[in-house]
Amino acid sequence: MIDLDYHWSLMWNVHSQNWYARTLEYYKDENGEPKKRLHSLHREIMQVFDKLMVVDHREHKNQGTLNNRKSNLRVASDEDNSKNRKSKNSNNKSGFRNVFWSTGDNRWIVALQINGKQTYFGRFKFEDLKKAGECAEKARQEIYKEFAGKS
Repeated sequence: MIDLDYHWSLMWNVHSQNWYARTLEYYKDENGEPKKRLHSLHREIMQVFDKLMVVDHREHKNQGTLNNRKSNLRVASDEDNSKNRKSKNSNNKSGFRNVFWSTGDNRWIVALQINGKQTYFGRFKFEDLKKAGECAEKARQEIYKEFAGKS
């Protein structure tokens, strides 16, 4: 049950570039030493307190990580959570997730991470960038399934 006595606030996560609802609980340990514990609203709602488990926000649009309705939350592995992203990498030059330019091949390359390894799905001529983007979207939908995220 969510403790409404906590003072909830918004915090910016620099790593994920998202806002989250969080609170600090102040308490004393068994020796009487003052301690504090961070609580994330999405973890409280889903009752997930194991640090090895992740609560994933299905949709990132609109309220993004502030949409903490149960219907927008699911328990996931860290690997699956990292697949469900709202956009491409910040250093992406192609404009499409999972598409990069290979100077060695002089082609657009479509590649996804599968079980920690880079797996290639196609090589496309310079003028076929849109086809490469479509190939990447199709590969994400087939491989990542419900965690494919949105382009």
